[in-house]
Amino acid sequence: MDCQTINEQFSDGKIFSVKFTKMDGTNRDMVCRLASTVNIGKKGGQLPYDADKKNIIIVLDMALLSTLKQQNKFTSTDILANRCYRAIPCDNIISLNGVPNV
Repeated sequence: MDCQTINEQFSDGKIFSVKFTKMDGTNRDMVCRLASTVNIGKKGGQLPYDADKKNIIIVLDMALLSTLKQQNKFTSTDILANRCYRAIPCDNIISLNGVPNV
């Protein structure tokens, strides 16, 4: 699947579901939204790589974010959100919003 198409389709903050194969070979279902790549590095900086060149989308895992908010472990939403970012290789996407990647 083409990352550019995903970025264009969901750039307005729409929440979507994605099924993909993780790097360890297991499949994962996730409800997420595209994340801004600004201030998501380890110390609030930039990513150490170009996600577009690696054909990767950076998303915010909505289920994990909700779980961590319910636990009230953090007071800063920025710190909380940093733990919820995930990188998904577009080549490993099986389906998007229930539509198979063919």
